[in-house]
Amino acid sequence: MSADGKSLKHDAFPYGSDEALVGAMVPFLRDGLAQGHAAVGIVSPRNIAVLKDALGSDATRVHWFDAAAFFVRPAAAIAELDAVIWELTSDGRPLVRLVTELPFGPTIDEQAAWTRYEAIVNRAFERSPLWAVCLYDTRTLPPQVVRDADRTHQAVWEGDRRKPGPGLVDPAVLLREIPEPTWTPVGEPTLRLTIDAGQDGWRDPVTMAVAHGGLPDDRVQDFLVAVTEVVANALQHGDDTAELVLWVAAAGVVCEVRDHGQGLDDPFVGFLPPGGDTAPRGMGLWVARQLSDTLAIESGPEGTTVRLAIGR
Repeated sequence: MSADGKSLKHDAFPYGSDEALVGAMVPFLRDGLAQGHAAVGIVSPRNIAVLKDALGSDATRVHWFDAAAFFVRPAAAIAELDAVIWELTSDGRPLVRLVTELPFGPTIDEQAAWTRYEAIVNRAFERSPLWAVCLYDTRTLPPQVVRDADRTHQAVWEGDRRKPGPGLVDPAVLLREIPEPTWTPVGEPTLRLTIDAGQDGWRDPVTMAVAHGGLPDDRVQDFLVAVTEVVANALQHGDDTAELVLWVAAAGVVCEVRDHGQGLDDPFVGFLPPGGDTAPRGMGLWVARQLSDTLAIESGPEGTTVRLAIGR
């Protein structure tokens, strides 16, 4: 197996036994090492142990990450993977070979968020020196999650053979089809504000409301930075006025920022790493996504609503 390193290869590997995992992924990683590629495994501790045992001494040449610690939020994982690729190819290695395992979780929202992530990878890393094989353990994953892998990957492995994906969907189409998960606020808002361009002081009541909600200081600061970026984006691209609605609840804080501009028709906004020609306008939304637990955008001809949330 070979790759030229000039563009993304993004594969799915459905498997049902440890023997199948070892039989396909160990040759994949060893072949990369033999060609001078960087080899990376971002998988569960259990699969790290399985693959290390099968790789023997070659295991020390693979960069290992615990998937649960790496894949905390989709937007943060995109940024983290971008940093890993840059670091491992900055010394001249032509390609990163990645075996990865996403934490789809037990809920519909978690599964939707990580299926969306798989689609975003196709755009975020389309010109990156990356060959990623995503593990889909059919023993534990819901059947719908495994079926959706056909829609988000360029190729699907059958045993140790790579075949073109039968149902790849354009990432933008899939992101519009699967709504971005978000926290739904309950009850009356804690705070409502109308913010005009150039207005100072609006952060003070937001800070007081969030701080009184019992969030740790570092989470308060993360939330305020995220909200500030979203408000700035709304004022820049809206009609110089933004509406802010805040809910403080036992689980955390939810904030909606609304503008009445022309709308935003870009499902990737805030997800693509800055610094490349694939990154769209709206770097403030990229910062906000890095700091929020969830951030969802609803946009239409009457304006845009950004709902962000951060938990305790």
